[in-house]
This record gives sequence, structure tokens and C-alpha cells, in this order.
Amino acid sequence: MNQADIEKYAFLYFCGEKDRDILLENRKMTFEDLERFSYLTDLFGFQKYHAQIWNKFSGQFEEKFEALEHLYEESADIVRDNYISQDQEVLNDTDQQTQWKNDFLRNAPCHNLKL
Repeated sequence: MNQADIEKYAFLYFCGEKDRDILLENRKMTFEDLERFSYLTDLFGFQKYHAQIWNKFSGQFEEKFEALEHLYEESADIVRDNYISQDQEVLNDTDQQTQWKNDFLRNAPCHNLKL
């Protein structure tokens, strides 16, 4: 068994049923799911499984990535002209990641898991 498989089985063991179904392709992966799983696998230190998830699912969001890139390019001048506090953006990302972590822990089969 290789490192990616070990990480995969460990991660799937800790997943709630819905997340496991998404990762096993029994449910559709959303863009937010991909972002959330990327964050969580990174949090666990599962780089190989993180890459495996990314390689397997990111292709279905190619149009979304292109749209985001286009939006970023168009809005870069606006952002420079109308300064947005970077601290607020970091806080919002941190809040989202904290929610993902808490949801993952709440749905884990063993509720004494801590990250």
C-alpha cells in the first residue's frame, strides 16, 4: 500500500457519511467541496491524498477556474483603486476554514477527534 492510499483510508475513516460518499463518487462533488477537502487534507498533512483529490476532481471545475481567473484580472484594477482590507479578507477565510473544520469534526464517526 502506498502513502496516498494510507492517507486516503485514514481520511475516509474520519469522514462523515456525506463526505465519504462525495469522495467515493456516490455524490456529486461541488466546487466548495473541492476547496473544503483541499483545506482539510492539508490540515491533516495528507499531501499525497490532497494531490490525488485535486487530480481526480479539479478538471470538472475548469470553467469555474477560468471564470475566477477572468474575474480576478478584471477586478485587479478596481481592488487597487478601492483598497480592501487584507485583514478582513484573512478573517473571512479563517472563519470559513474554522467552520469546515468544525463541521468535519461534528460529522466524524469518532467524536473525540481533535485537530
